[in-house]
Amino acid sequence: MAGLNETNKWETEIYRIEENDPVHGGEDGITNKPLKQLANRTKYLKAEVEKRYIAQDASTEQKGLVQLDSSTDSDAEDKAATPKAVNVVKALVIAVRNALNNYIPNSKKSNADNSSSSHTIATSYALKKVRDIATTRATDTTAGQTVLSHKINGTDKSKAASEFALGELNKEIATKGLPVGSVMGFVNGYRPNGYLLANGSRFDPQTYPDLYIANGNSDVLPNVNLSNIGMTSFFFTDDIPAGWIPVDTIQDVVTSSSYPELYKYLIEKYGNLSNVPRVEDRYVRNAGDNLNVGQVQGDAIRNITGEIDLTTLGGGNQFLEFGAEYNEQVFKGALAPQPSKWSHWSDDQNNGIHVPRGFKFDASRVVPTANENRPKTLVLKFCIKAQDMLDGIRFWVKAFGVVENTGSMDAGRLAQSIQSVRAEKADIEHTHSYVDITDFKTGVANAYQHLLQEHGWRKNPDGFIEQWGKTVLNPGSGYGTENPINFPITFPNQVLNVVMSYALMTDKRITQDPVLSALSETGMTIRQQSDRNVIVYWRAIGR
Repeated sequence: MAGLNETNKWETEIYRIEENDPVHGGEDGITNKPLKQLANRTKYLKAEVEKRYIAQDASTEQKGLVQLDSSTDSDAEDKAATPKAVNVVKALVIAVRNALNNYIPNSKKSNADNSSSSHTIATSYALKKVRDIATTRATDTTAGQTVLSHKINGTDKSKAASEFALGELNKEIATKGLPVGSVMGFVNGYRPNGYLLANGSRFDPQTYPDLYIANGNSDVLPNVNLSNIGMTSFFFTDDIPAGWIPVDTIQDVVTSSSYPELYKYLIEKYGNLSNVPRVEDRYVRNAGDNLNVGQVQGDAIRNITGEIDLTTLGGGNQFLEFGAEYNEQVFKGALAPQPSKWSHWSDDQNNGIHVPRGFKFDASRVVPTANENRPKTLVLKFCIKAQDMLDGIRFWVKAFGVVENTGSMDAGRLAQSIQSVRAEKADIEHTHSYVDITDFKTGVANAYQHLLQEHGWRKNPDGFIEQWGKTVLNPGSGYGTENPINFPITFPNQVLNVVMSYALMTDKRITQDPVLSALSETGMTIRQQSDRNVIVYWRAIGR
């Protein structure tokens, strides 16, 4: 009788003997098969129990008893290292780590002197290149080291200006550059720093003390306005420069909106554009010698005379009874004998010579003549400045900076100035009168010129403004005409009163007086229905 051969494995299933199974013996017989499977399970379970609960040597596959070993060079896998061995290994690891920290791989080294990498280390070669650059003296073409200099007037090109030198230079520019009080033009819309607009306004002397001194101890800014609107000029070409218009087109093109400054300029002088004289084919004369600006003169020539003088021929000759050989002696100036009127007289008159029986007046014998009255002439185009071409420029006064020599005096120049002033001024005991003022009459006349004209205005001390004029109202023929009138100047606020009176009434049948149909600060409109021209004086009062 032999035992079953057990196998250390786990049987998943135990065979069950069926009723009709044949009975066989042997290792793999039907009756032995389930017994062998149970034996295999038992052997497997026994081995697992021993593995977990019965002490055994440890291995790389299972836990167990292990032998300690302090060696640090063993290859055994069934022994465990002691703390001493671990400490020795630790010391070696630390030493290796320290050694590795002082070691740089070649892949992390770089010879570049301008690399932006943060993962590489510069080699000695790269450091030498940087040192060479750093120790090279800078020139106009080579970068390198340079020496700082505090000078602001040096000539050495190998040195660099220090912060102190730049500060001193800034002071130098402030004192020797553009002085305070200088007037500069800038493009309209630009506001330069350190400048005030030169518009005649006042400024605070405490805020701008240097400007106050440079401005002659005055707190009033200069009013710089280069507008030359209203000036006239002749041009050699029909291609008129920009900003100019022909004088004779004023009444056609000038309005308060097209040329506002010229419009105001002419209204102040003439009251209405219709009163502006036309040049046409006239010759322009200079004002003076009782000739006023805007005055129109008709044509005229200087007197031309002639005479017939028979006194040189003796008493025996009667009027025009002389021979032609005496013509130049008798006829003088513009008078001359007329050959078509000559007669061949009988022998009793100088043997029948030609004797004039008529005479003519010929100015060409005395002056150059033509089919018109004129002086020597050059025809040009007479124009007026209508638009300021500096509209894009505004002028400013420099307000910040340093005033040099404040309070100091130059004795030599001061003496010269005092001497010059004494030569121009009268003694203190002298009593002045208007006779001493050479331009007194002219100045007064110019100041009150606008009060002496038919169209004028006046500002009163109480703030009221008076304006007046003379206007020809166009005929209305019974239906009424509108006659616009522009005031010489614009009332700033409002018109308070308008009064009209007849200057000349040519129509005795007027049934309706002229009436005011429109009124504004710039002008008014008068309506009239007469079929004749009506001339009225008007006066407007406002503020």
